[in-house]
Amino acid sequence: MDARDWKIAQAYNQCFAVLNREVRAKVGPFIGQIFRAVSVQMAQDDDELRESALQCIDA
Repeated sequence: MDARDWKIAQAYNQCFAVLNREVRAKVGPFIGQIFRAVSVQMAQDDDELRESALQCIDA
């Protein structure tokens, strides 16, 4: 890696750091809600899979 590559890498890191802060600031308050919604959906999917498996076993 030469000096030019290093400067490019630093510039990318700075851009991503700013983006990351902005995204975290906007999404942060909703992270808990998103996580709960995903957890509920996963639990429902598990229930459906379990039900399908039981139907297959009974068949």
